[in-house]
Amino acid sequence: MDERDTSGEQALSLKQEGEVFGKFGLCQCPGKKLAMGRDGKSYDRNIYEDVEQFNKSQGISLIICLLNDSELRHLGVQVKDYKQACETSGITFYQYPIIEMAPPDDLILFKKEVVDVIISHILTERDQCNVLIHCRGGVGRAGLVACCVLATLCHFKSHTKIIELVRKRRDKRCVESRKQEDFVKKYYEVIQQLV
Repeated sequence: MDERDTSGEQALSLKQEGEVFGKFGLCQCPGKKLAMGRDGKSYDRNIYEDVEQFNKSQGISLIICLLNDSELRHLGVQVKDYKQACETSGITFYQYPIIEMAPPDDLILFKKEVVDVIISHILTERDQCNVLIHCRGGVGRAGLVACCVLATLCHFKSHTKIIELVRKRRDKRCVESRKQEDFVKKYYEVIQQLV
């Protein structure tokens, strides 16, 4: 039986991270249109409906997209439409591409341009200031970002505890590659030196 995922029939699953961490969530790429995804499903989602749903039901006001324009187009998402959908829904669209299965190139720049932006946004006093982080499937790159946000905001005994938490809350595949795990470890060590 062919599984089909459409915007009108099923809202995207937005897994959110705990109490203060209920302020940010991870999901697959919204608006995805694929005859056959890696998971064996076909996708026929609508970027406008997905983004509107994030705003109305999740209070999302910032989307962090970890895909480049080419990846978005490959998934059937037109960048112009994505940005328009966000603007129409009052959501800030922020694109910071990271290569699939890889970590960010520069740890300090990544902290400044992604992690600090997310933390600044979720720590504001407004109620509707939740953040959505996504890559292709909401697991590898998005999981890495979630781990780094948690490492910055919370006290954990080790980087492995952070990865375990994100895997438990989102998906056991979060932080997919050894390079991504090593980046989370290095990021955790840098943050510990700053505390």
